[in-house]
Amino acid sequence: MQKVRNYYLTEFFFFAILVGRGETMLCKRTVKNQITLPKKIMEKFDKCEYFEVKAEADRIILIPVKLVGLKSNPLTAVRQKISKLGLSEKDIDDAIKWARNKK
Repeated sequence: MQKVRNYYLTEFFFFAILVGRGETMLCKRTVKNQITLPKKIMEKFDKCEYFEVKAEADRIILIPVKLVGLKSNPLTAVRQKISKLGLSEKDIDDAIKWARNKK
């Protein structure tokens, strides 16, 4: 048994999520390692869909993250350049074959 904030829990089935000013809520871990976070907590992160998860000592920490869209992806610039040049998939395949045979 592990003592977590006045709750005596078996480490395999439960853990407590600590919120804000010492407010504690209880969550249950399923056999598939999934948890449901309390609605009261998730309302504070209404627009957040993804969280970075890390373990520190005996705590699980969720950090809200914002995923960067494809517009800032480095490959987007390459795709736009290929599109502007009017290159087809066959043109790219031919260029790859040419480069690989040139030794």
